[in-house]
Amino acid sequence: MVFQAARHNKELIEKGKLKLILRSVDELTPALGLFDKIYSMNAVQFWRDPPAVFRRLRTLLKPGGIILTAYMPRHAGAKDEDAVKKGRQIEAHLREAGFGEVRTQTRMMKPVAVAMLASLR
Repeated sequence: MVFQAARHNKELIEKGKLKLILRSVDELTPALGLFDKIYSMNAVQFWRDPPAVFRRLRTLLKPGGIILTAYMPRHAGAKDEDAVKKGRQIEAHLREAGFGEVRTQTRMMKPVAVAMLASLR
């Protein structure tokens, strides 16, 4: 994914407007710099303790920074309702992690809906 993102955003990277980092959340520290935006797609379901991960990510955001996360169910027999349900769970994780303003949106896509959440620090 990092390779693809680098290829698609070559100009932004060359101008110093985008920096892509591949690390475990545990390896990210403020010494690497604070982020304006943190984005994940279909990652939350693999975290053992999502509120703890979101708390950690929150400490890495600049004031006014935003975290964006999305989930599209990919399991056999996935339905739009699965995205909506997981979106509600992710919203609760974000609030537990201290994000006060959480915006959730569900987009109907193929093969199933995507739950997208944005939270401001």
